[in-house]
Amino acid sequence: MKKLLYTVVLASVLGACSYETEGAKTDKVESKGEKEEHTLSKEESRYVDLIKKGDYQTVIAECEKLKDENHQTFRNIAAAFKTYNELKDERFSDHTGELNYNAIRIYLNSATFTPAEITGDMNELRRNVNKKLSFYATNAKKDTNKKIEIGMTKKEVLDRWGRPEAIHNKSEINGESEAWTYMQGIISFKGETVESVQEIRGI
Repeated sequence: MKKLLYTVVLASVLGACSYETEGAKTDKVESKGEKEEHTLSKEESRYVDLIKKGDYQTVIAECEKLKDENHQTFRNIAAAFKTYNELKDERFSDHTGELNYNAIRIYLNSATFTPAEITGDMNELRRNVNKKLSFYATNAKKDTNKKIEIGMTKKEVLDRWGRPEAIHNKSEINGESEAWTYMQGIISFKGETVESVQEIRGI
């Protein structure tokens, strides 16, 4: 968690607090890669292999010591993947999560070139980050502090908490049931109404 909070601080220092909505300035890394041809050195090829294996910390540690542009590019790429993978295993408030995904976008946009071997991975990461930030933007005006009560309709839940992060369906003897997953809890429906609410504390 401390590492992720460090990411937030770094993002603030770099001016990360304002993000672009999906589709706006989201292809900076890709366009840079198209404009600039960069032949990887032996050392850089090793960094690419480490990133593909998920050993992001080694790349970050080695490249942080060197201030040249190429090393900082690999440091930022590795930091973007590392932060994203850590985020997948944690739960955050919308504000904190948004800041962290913004930090990932800044890392990606700070890369001065895109290694061809991981262009696909970087583009997929960018799409996932944009999707998350779009989700936060859509739900920014929702009052997620409002209580969800048993008997509420799906529309009432959407008006209060916005779109869920995930929807799970299952068949039961008495009909279909559905569970909506949010950062702040899980809402189970029977038909069109709320059957139970399981709130997640401490986020």
